[in-house]
Amino acid sequence: ALIYASQSVAPQQLTEARELNVINSLEGKVAGLQISQSGSGVGSASRVTLRGNRSISGDSQPLYVIDGVPTLGAPEDLNPDDFASIDVLKGSNAAALYGSDAQNGAIIITTKKGRSNQVHISLNNTAMLQQADLGNNFQNIYGQGTSGVYQSGAAYSWGPKMGGQTVANWTLDPSRAGETYSLAPQPNNVMDIFQTGYSLSHNLQLSLGGKNTQTFFSATSTEASGILPNNNLLRNSALARITGNLSDKFTFDTKLSYTRQQTDNPTRQSDNNFNPMQQIYTMPRNIRTQDAQKYEFPNSQGVMQQDFWAPGVSSTAENPYWLLNRNISNDLLGRFTGLVSLKYDFTDDLNLMIRTSYDRIDDSYEQKDYDGTLVRALYGRYTKTISNNYIFNNDFLLSYKKKFNTDWAMDVHAGGNSKKL
Repeated sequence: ALIYASQSVAPQQLTEARELNVINSLEGKVAGLQISQSGSGVGSASRVTLRGNRSISGDSQPLYVIDGVPTLGAPEDLNPDDFASIDVLKGSNAAALYGSDAQNGAIIITTKKGRSNQVHISLNNTAMLQQADLGNNFQNIYGQGTSGVYQSGAAYSWGPKMGGQTVANWTLDPSRAGETYSLAPQPNNVMDIFQTGYSLSHNLQLSLGGKNTQTFFSATSTEASGILPNNNLLRNSALARITGNLSDKFTFDTKLSYTRQQTDNPTRQSDNNFNPMQQIYTMPRNIRTQDAQKYEFPNSQGVMQQDFWAPGVSSTAENPYWLLNRNISNDLLGRFTGLVSLKYDFTDDLNLMIRTSYDRIDDSYEQKDYDGTLVRALYGRYTKTISNNYIFNNDFLLSYKKKFNTDWAMDVHAGGNSKKL
């Protein structure tokens, strides 16, 4: 007997507090499942492990199986409204069901389909808000400078105590040369950068079922904005599934789905000098929001340049408002999946299933760094990356089930699979 741990999750739990990345909705609902969310803003990717890491150098993430077919990577852009059931297989023995790809466990998702002799229409709208929680208490005693002395070009707050004394403004704009201001604490200069994020989701479902053919259709539109300005997401998806009987012995199952997602300005992470978070948290405590927001000025040739309080201090130093508005990027993703499955019952005990599926992801990433970006793109930079990935699965399964009496039964399966990447 094959023994493995399994746990089910009710699909309704994933739509009550909807996540843009549906995988994140599993957090706290499955014992032994760990989800590490990235900090790249709306719709960011996640890393999932079941019962901890299983490989030092390899991938410890589980296999994702949708309607019996392995997918191309994590289905982070799927619509939870389309889920009929979710089962998590934790044991490594589950690899016997789906091969070595499932050695780290498997997350099994079954999508909805139409029901015989029923008509059902539903509309679901969800709205969520998000606010930044900094979790840090910033000191508001010492201002910009070093060794207790004010320096307008310093990156950190090791200067004098702020008592409202008049000091030179840090601006590099020649038209503001000689400008002064009061050296006073700015307790909200970090929080002023953030905004209230939101996500809106609209889902329409139609289920039609006759005696021999059942149809399910779902369309979803999602838009979201992150807690940092200009970080936006727009996702549109559609799914159509038709099931039915060609005869008393012959059944079929077909499915098509398409998702188009555009993400504007996903937040760069870690010590990347285009990561606005490290610029935000290290902002000197006397920098006024109204000054920082004037992040650019025209040079003698009329080309806009970055205005920043500490140019040249390090290769990772930039005005965060410049990063959010002049180091821009967008990611355009298209995902198409198709499935055709046929099953023929030779007898009540013997049947043959033949199935083919296709999963394709086309991704285009574009990055624009404006002229004036310090150190790494002084004269501007443009980058575009295009990737195309697909998985083409074909499999068959011959099954024989026979119950002899209340104590004895036989269940035999033989099959094969071919996969092209």
